Amino acid sequence: MLLFSLDCFVPRNDVKTKSSASLQGTKQSKIYKSKIVNQIMGLFIHILISSLAVYFTAWLLPGVSITSYPSAILVAIVLGLLDAFLKPILVFLSFPITIVTFGLFLLVINALIIIMASYLVGSFKVESFWWALLFSIVVSLVSGIMERFVQS
Repeated sequence: MLLFSLDCFVPRNDVKTKSSASLQGTKQSKIYKSKIVNQIMGLFIHILISSLAVYFTAWLLPGVSITSYPSAILVAIVLGLLDAFLKPILVFLSFPITIVTFGLFLLVINALIIIMASYLVGSFKVESFWWALLFSIVVSLVSGIMERFVQS
């Protein structure tokens, strides 16, 4: 029968000194903070790219008008919010017609969201549904091209 164990003489890797634990904690907090900063910077870059695409497309299409670049930033933010919160609901509700039209109805949803953004932002005007549809296609193409340049 053993009265004592030899486990107390075996070095354990999971026991850390106070200084190594605090150093590891500061490293983890710095990594976490850098991830947050990278995500915020990515959001700002995405908003700037979207606003440039909105401004360029409004300049290109005669049926769409915008007064200034700060208005384009506001339109990009409003479009992003509408895409994040309203579009999933509209896609869910229109799922059967989206299936029947092989996904082309999603272009109609995009055009409706752009028309809603034109009602919400006073300095952004879209003349008709067809201009909104063309605007959504061109903005998607332009922002996609610009994001590829930023990523490389």
